[in-house]
Amino acid sequence: MMAAQPVSVLEVAIGPDKVTGRFRVEVISSPAGEASAIANLDSAGILAQREELQQAVLVSAMTTRRLLPETERRVRDVGRELFSALLGSGDVAGRYRASAAVAAERGQVLRIVLRIDDPMLAGLPWESMYDEAAGGYVCRRDQLVRHIQVPSSAAPLTVDPPLRILSVVSSPRGLPPLDVEKEKAQLARALTRWVSEGLAQVEWAPSATWADLHDMLLGDTWHVLHFIGHGDFDPRRDEGVLALTSEDGRPELVEASRLVDLLRQARPMPRLVVLNSCSGAAAGVSDLFSGSAAALVRGGVSAVAAMQYEISDPAAVAFARGFYGAITHGRGVDEAVSAGRVAIVGLSGQTLEWVTPVLYLRGNDSRLFTMPMVAASSEAARIEVEDSMPLAADTTPDQPITGGEDSDRRAPSPVPVGRLGTLGRLPPETWPLGSGMPDQSIVIGQEHVSRVDKRRSRSIRRMAIVAGVAVTAIAVVVAVVLINKPAHTRADSPGHTSSPGHTSSPGNASSLGHTSSPSPSNTATSSLARVVSEATTVPASSLDAVGAGTTYSQVITRANDAPLTIQGKPELLYIGAAFCPYCAVNQWPMVVALSKFGTFTGLQFSHSAPSPEAFPNTATLSFFGSTYSSKYLVFVSVENYTVTKELLQPVSSQEQALWNKHDPHNYFPFFDIGNTYIVAPGNGINSLFDPQVLQGKSQEQIAASLSEPTSPIAQGVDGAANELIAAICDVTNGQPASVCNSPTIAAVQGYL
Repeated sequence: MMAAQPVSVLEVAIGPDKVTGRFRVEVISSPAGEASAIANLDSAGILAQREELQQAVLVSAMTTRRLLPETERRVRDVGRELFSALLGSGDVAGRYRASAAVAAERGQVLRIVLRIDDPMLAGLPWESMYDEAAGGYVCRRDQLVRHIQVPSSAAPLTVDPPLRILSVVSSPRGLPPLDVEKEKAQLARALTRWVSEGLAQVEWAPSATWADLHDMLLGDTWHVLHFIGHGDFDPRRDEGVLALTSEDGRPELVEASRLVDLLRQARPMPRLVVLNSCSGAAAGVSDLFSGSAAALVRGGVSAVAAMQYEISDPAAVAFARGFYGAITHGRGVDEAVSAGRVAIVGLSGQTLEWVTPVLYLRGNDSRLFTMPMVAASSEAARIEVEDSMPLAADTTPDQPITGGEDSDRRAPSPVPVGRLGTLGRLPPETWPLGSGMPDQSIVIGQEHVSRVDKRRSRSIRRMAIVAGVAVTAIAVVVAVVLINKPAHTRADSPGHTSSPGHTSSPGNASSLGHTSSPSPSNTATSSLARVVSEATTVPASSLDAVGAGTTYSQVITRANDAPLTIQGKPELLYIGAAFCPYCAVNQWPMVVALSKFGTFTGLQFSHSAPSPEAFPNTATLSFFGSTYSSKYLVFVSVENYTVTKELLQPVSSQEQALWNKHDPHNYFPFFDIGNTYIVAPGNGINSLFDPQVLQGKSQEQIAASLSEPTSPIAQGVDGAANELIAAICDVTNGQPASVCNSPTIAAVQGYL
């Protein structure tokens, strides 16, 4: 365990003033003294933007750098307003600047402890505060803690490693399904290093029922509860709720106050709760402790790390790795949240998801656990390193000297295809936690290996790591070659059917961001033809057997706007992007559905952007360069950006106006079905079915599964296709009758 960096604390409180829209800010304590100020803040207006801010944060993980200023602008504008109110007004601003200067002079971190007495203020995203003068977000530079005032707080709990984590994943019927095994694998991957070093131990509850959790809490000692599932705010109860699973598999919405009763059954009560759930940190507007996180802290949990917005899978994994890595090394929970933010930042230079985690702390002590064995091991490592100084000359930041999943984070690596830039090299104090010491695992029981043996062991390890780096480099080169292998090799294709005034680009693979070969092979041509045939001729019997399948019906909403037509036919407008994984997902059911009303020619293979994007390399069929003919409708497709996020087809002014009207955020994918139905991201759901279903599958595998009604792929693709068919039948006045008069389609229309 590396010693925790000392902190300077700035404690600031904000509450309403006598005049509406004005708030009193007080610096309760700081290195520079106390102060107060009156600030203006449109808290109601910011709360009204909650959905917009959440979508901006989520979409930032896949937004192009060209679009990033607009995406980030929403978050930054709110951040400026919040900073100005809390830390940028009157004498308070002076105390903040002076405190930051004192902390920097002392070589300390500045911890900003936020006390909130007003429930409306508690619901604001203070983690997005942006300091214009410093040119950065406050929580990226300083530690930000939400302090809950309670009569008393528990002393740090002495823990002999491992840190015991009780993990629960709840995926009840009737809510967007979670891939339980994937969620378990993701947390296991995030904690691999700490589990292998004996610092952490994860056990999964057999189910997320109240009874099973009760049994687990009664039967053993738990230091942390890690909840993965759905959470929300119940306006009727004005309280945060988490969705456990009832005995019959349906959601059991449990108020945070009731969950506290359950946690108190453990001896001792878990000191830390992590809520990886939708809106787990959102607060109500009439009770300070109505949010799940705050209520748990008030009930006796020492600290709660929660997500104030929905969080993507890659960000959740990264946060867990950084957060638990710091906890298991004896760091304070405030440092742990900062480490989790840094881990999220490492995913992409453009992501804003680091704003999502929120820390609620009971009392003033951020150190929840003391881990003496970790401290003893750290001291032994320090002594050993000091005794081995002549051997430390080669431990530069560019030469990784420890194995494990983070060992390559200080080594130069190729830029993945599609990634828009890399982070600069960080100073040693910001290296991944626990990686600053060469060979920390040197204590076996209470005995030390001899210095000669340790040097010999380290030399062998270095040689092994050099070999490992070489192998890794070769693997990376091969991976880059494979990623850049042409998704299809067509040299030139005609433009697609478009609305008047819309000009399309030639439909070749290079335009989509892939490298083209001079000519397609017979094998590739045969494979494409087979896939297109299977996707465009899914038997009606298969579609009937699937019904609605596992479709996220919430993505399809009724617009009931003035009909959108071209030459008397309903127009269906699709706007997508080659890099977008959710576009890749939705294009499968669109191909299946539209093929029931007309004929495609020129469909081509494509993939979404590679890692580190969400759901990397999702296989699909691209509309770019294809044509579509139908006697019933007109289909217009715009492939806005390539897989490498370069502009491909601009959106016309008429199309942009429609897009703005039905989805002001302009999120991909967007599908306007005759101005009667809109298929677009919403309520935290970005595609017609779970994208994980297609992960790791080729176009051939996906197409072959479409006629197997019980397969997860058919349940997702064919189920979504049936809902699209039902919507399209509505705008074509039930034509063709052979398709629209199907009892299955009539039944599915009830979901729309």
